[in-house]
Amino acid sequence: MHHKWLILFLIVPVPVLGTTKVEHLKPYAGRLVADITISGNNVTKDYIILREIHTQVSDTLSVKRIGQDIERLKNLGIFADVSVAPTDYAHGVGLEYQLREMPWILPYVAFRYTEENGWSVGPAASSVNLLGRDILLSGRVLFGGATTFEAQIEWPWITGNHVGFELRSAGLFRDQLILQFEENSYEISPWVKTWLGDHGRLAGSVGWFQMNSDSSGRTLSPDNRDNLFRVGVRLGYDTRDSWRNPHRGWWHELQLMKTGGALQGDGDFWTLDIDLQRYQPITGRQTVLLGWLTTLQSGHVNVDVPPYLQYFMGGANSIRGYEFDVLGKELFGKNQMIVTVEYQYLLVDIRPIPVWKWSFAAGLEAAAFSDAGIAWEADPSLGVDDTFGWDRFKAGVGIGLRLLIPSVDVARLDFAVGEDGDVIFHFAVWPKFYAQRLRVR
Repeated sequence: MHHKWLILFLIVPVPVLGTTKVEHLKPYAGRLVADITISGNNVTKDYIILREIHTQVSDTLSVKRIGQDIERLKNLGIFADVSVAPTDYAHGVGLEYQLREMPWILPYVAFRYTEENGWSVGPAASSVNLLGRDILLSGRVLFGGATTFEAQIEWPWITGNHVGFELRSAGLFRDQLILQFEENSYEISPWVKTWLGDHGRLAGSVGWFQMNSDSSGRTLSPDNRDNLFRVGVRLGYDTRDSWRNPHRGWWHELQLMKTGGALQGDGDFWTLDIDLQRYQPITGRQTVLLGWLTTLQSGHVNVDVPPYLQYFMGGANSIRGYEFDVLGKELFGKNQMIVTVEYQYLLVDIRPIPVWKWSFAAGLEAAAFSDAGIAWEADPSLGVDDTFGWDRFKAGVGIGLRLLIPSVDVARLDFAVGEDGDVIFHFAVWPKFYAQRLRVR
């Protein structure tokens, strides 16, 4: 998940509404596909493109299938725009897949915002298409509310059925306001991934996380340093019509992680994430998102589970309408459940925006939403009600805007109201259902 194009989006005028990319092909439906060519890929290798094009020479032309080809190419996150131009032959139709590449490498100013630590800004560089093979390599250093060092590499399709690899490493230095200690943490998270058929997903990981505290009682280890060794697997199901801005389909994921135990280190607990999402179309521009996230962890806080791996409710990435540092002190625990219903209206189609010799892409969406959630089984020494009960659920409603930035995901600006009636402004990057699973959110 990246947000490197956000600054460019904010300084470039928003384009007008676009048109469907395949409507012009309807007169050719049912005719023979005579040949297929590609153009505009000055950096991207041909095979990276051709393996995403399921339409083949000698097929009967299907407008729906070509639309799916276009969406798969856009999902790569390396093209600002993809279109198909037909050529009428006596013996059939020629198809030219025309591409507009985004910069394959770019230095930029990165930023991050969290409601606990505020803004962080710093230098970054990223290649979304290293060696023309759809490999992501990025690094950034951020200073401000938190100091962050991050590096990431992702090769989503090396061989087989999308057999791929990703590795994220990070260092984070910040004040933990709710738990009141200074955090120095490091993380290495590798994942090996593959597809199961067209819609199944499978991945496995062996990772490491270290937490250093400047205060006693914030780690499981008496020396104020925890080393957590993890092994995990995740199983997913994805039928979304688009990864950039889904309008129809399901996205589900079960992730099971084991920390400590036979792996040694500190901590000894299981973590199960159950993440279910449905994108339900209403009209061509209107979508309703239904989402349910439940995270369950075994063991006891401060015995098996470190206190900093509890979930604190409130803010842009859990229950909107509440300040994170207010509700988070009352509603927290090692388990969480969050339900969201969001109505989305596409104001501006995702369209290419030319900048010098390159192209970028962006769009705009309006939203109305409702969140409800709870966290339970907290550290008993803190003297709060930490049981699961329907009377402890908190809920909020609101409206907002979404800046849609492919290969960046989304920047969210929301106004929400909780049960106390206060209007709270939230700003966040990344989709909510991604961000609410993170430790720092």
